[in-house]
Amino acid sequence: MRPRNPYVARMDQVRIARHGEAARITYVEPGGPQVHLTIGPRIADMSDEDILIAHNAVIRAQQELADSYIHVAEEVPPGQPQLEFFEPGQYWVPRGQVLRFVVTSRQEDGEWESEPAVEIDGREFTWEDFGKMLLTWEGWGVRMVMVPDDELEKPPIIKVRKPADMDEGPAV
Repeated sequence: MRPRNPYVARMDQVRIARHGEAARITYVEPGGPQVHLTIGPRIADMSDEDILIAHNAVIRAQQELADSYIHVAEEVPPGQPQLEFFEPGQYWVPRGQVLRFVVTSRQEDGEWESEPAVEIDGREFTWEDFGKMLLTWEGWGVRMVMVPDDELEKPPIIKVRKPADMDEGPAV
């Protein structure tokens, strides 16, 4: 589980420790985040409250930037390779932020296995290799859209709705 992101905090929500010209801000909640904030020589004249004010200003500025960010996912055009081999790590990596692939079952020695596999650009990847490929984007989210295998290159129409089986209440 990923730790929670830092957020604007009150003094009772954090502990502040000084290390030279930096402060370590630790959120007291179980599993809470920890921030290393480099301030510089002026830290010597700052109270813990002043440090928290500086920390909160950074968090607010980051949130402002995030709120104004518009992500445009780049997709490699059909017919061009979507992957490239990363020699130092000895694994494949995506060339864009959109991957067109088909989910399959692995076949080894003429026998179908129950382990899922993924086919990208005519090349089969084990679940483990696919997972390693996804680590290229560690920390990012994934939004997967299932489409017929002959419509991989066509942007799908997406309709947001509550599934019909959710209208009936919880399953028992």
